[in-house]
Amino acid sequence: MRLLAASIVLLSSACYSGAGEATPEGSSSETEAPPTTADDPSTTGSTLPPADEGTSTSGASTSGADSSGTGQPAEGSDSSTGDPGGPTSSFCECSTDNPAADAGSFEMCAELLPDGRGTYYELGPYTRTEDAETQPGVPQGMMTAASFSGSAVYPNTTWDYWVYVPDQYDGSEPAALLVLTDGNVYRRNDGSAPYRTPTVLDNLIDEGAMPMTIAVFVDPGQSNGNSTRSLEYDTPDPNYVTFLLDELLPEAVGGYAITDDPDRRAIGGRSSGGAAAFTAGWERPDAFGLIYTTIGSFVQLRANADGEFSARYPDLITAEPPLPLRVTLLSGSEDLDNQFGNWRDAHMAMTTALDCAGYTYRSGFGEGGHGDQFHPYHAFGRDMRWLFAETVGNE
Repeated sequence: MRLLAASIVLLSSACYSGAGEATPEGSSSETEAPPTTADDPSTTGSTLPPADEGTSTSGASTSGADSSGTGQPAEGSDSSTGDPGGPTSSFCECSTDNPAADAGSFEMCAELLPDGRGTYYELGPYTRTEDAETQPGVPQGMMTAASFSGSAVYPNTTWDYWVYVPDQYDGSEPAALLVLTDGNVYRRNDGSAPYRTPTVLDNLIDEGAMPMTIAVFVDPGQSNGNSTRSLEYDTPDPNYVTFLLDELLPEAVGGYAITDDPDRRAIGGRSSGGAAAFTAGWERPDAFGLIYTTIGSFVQLRANADGEFSARYPDLITAEPPLPLRVTLLSGSEDLDNQFGNWRDAHMAMTTALDCAGYTYRSGFGEGGHGDQFHPYHAFGRDMRWLFAETVGNE
């Protein structure tokens, strides 16, 4: 995978000092009202060209130039896996060294590059896009439900999951793979469902914006009547990705031809599920090279056996050569701020680390809190387009 650079830096706890929304972390339920339908989402504040897929995207930039005077790598230059990282935009320097940025301004440093990499700041309102609306003549995939038990990684636990198979799949060639945590949140496709992921996949696959992709929607496990969501998602260790690769996925999609190419295998989620997705890619980049996260819980929710939390990732990202990962992130100004950490600052820290380390990434920031996820709904199709762009030759 090409590692096109872009980055972000660890900011102080002074960033985004507004009080966080008192939403209990760990719940996989969705209670928000559905976004309204609009063909042309309204955004403001952009000083950059529109996003790569034609949706108006704001991203305020100081100048778009490297203020150090040292210049920046040519746009589109590659860094092969294992090479030293380094930003290709001015965001890393801006967010690291600028006192105003340290005080909490994501917007002043945002810089979205022409190929969709980098950072953007997007104001509301956030509306449902055409990607989530049923389009005439577009083939619809098939969704089946199942459950799994008998795990050796998480004994005495049962999971509900759903498998989406696109209409175009006939077994003649391996399909790409998308795994989404908090599966019931994403798999719902009725009129009031927020993400309407099956419809988005139908549209993007038909358009050629995504490869032919089989998706697996996995809910958190249940053990003795209790959810194991935090154990699975918040613990930064290889257990969850091992469970997926060795236990659940062989049963869920063992009868289908699935690619082994990590550049065509994505995992994603929201909140703790977003942290779990990043952990899966971090632990097994050979299995998942595409990482999708929104309002990610990169904070101190649950420690691993070594006493480490997901808040460790910015330090790890900048301390090691970049892994062959392509990452999306999204957060908002009213994201959580509680005894476990500040989700907004964690988003900034992750973005800065990825940018400064030279990862291929896309990081968005806007309005809203942890519960009213209109921005994630709005950006979902766009994020999928960017995540798979390289695999379909759109980059």
